Amino acid sequence: SKQPAFAQSSWNSGFEAGMQDWGAPSITPNPTQKPGNNTVEITTEHVHEGKQALLFDVGSWSPKIRMRSVFLPLPQNAPYLQLHYWQFFSGPRGCQFGARIQLYTAHKVPSERSGFSAGGDTHPDGEWFPRLTRFKVPGEARFYTIELYWSVGSGKVIFDDFALTAPTEP
Repeated sequence: SKQPAFAQSSWNSGFEAGMQDWGAPSITPNPTQKPGNNTVEITTEHVHEGKQALLFDVGSWSPKIRMRSVFLPLPQNAPYLQLHYWQFFSGPRGCQFGARIQLYTAHKVPSERSGFSAGGDTHPDGEWFPRLTRFKVPGEARFYTIELYWSVGSGKVIFDDFALTAPTEP
């Protein structure tokens, strides 16, 4: 059977409308080093699908970079969800980056079970690679956000084509 599409179909999951539906990026340099050249920007040069993707270009070692979506409603009556997206990594081994999904109650307080994560550089350098995380949705969860992050290393990662779906089986 066909899986449902996005929890909210208007969500800018492929960055086609720039950084709409995403908060401003937060970049905090490693305190032991100079700030360096670290940027978060829309790219049109190398995308997985469509015309735009999001690029983290990390020139100094281990800055903390975060970028979070707006609050989005979870699908109704979905006991399980899965987050699927594509990333393209270029850099040395040992870097840490990815996407986290955070679940929230109706009052937008973090849910009992939240912080599901998928990421890292355990895939080939220089090619698009799919990432998937599947999780049980606690009964009180009503909203979610997705946070893109970089925490260790220097290099580049491009994120594109996020999809939150409700699988038919756990």
